[in-house]
Amino acid sequence: PKVLLHMRLNNGQSVTIMEKLTPFDDADPTAEVTQQRSMLLTIADELGEGKMDKVLDMNMPEGIFEILEFLSQFNTDWLTIEEKNTMFRGETLVFTDPMI
Repeated sequence: PKVLLHMRLNNGQSVTIMEKLTPFDDADPTAEVTQQRSMLLTIADELGEGKMDKVLDMNMPEGIFEILEFLSQFNTDWLTIEEKNTMFRGETLVFTDPMI
């Protein structure tokens, strides 16, 4: 998600304002959103079975491929690519917390 404002208060606390995204299940069911939902569920299933190589061989949008390729450099046991860790910016899938 895009950070719109971040500031530290005099008392040491921080304030961060981020863009408003649409929850995974609440996005309008357009053809693009439906396709990305299906893709994400397939990715989650494959990762659950430890098949990162199979995931990286899937046909997916370049941005999602780049994110997954980057994350694959780390211990893939830490990945949490699933519905509760994704949202939508319009019709674009956004990962909100892909690692434990």
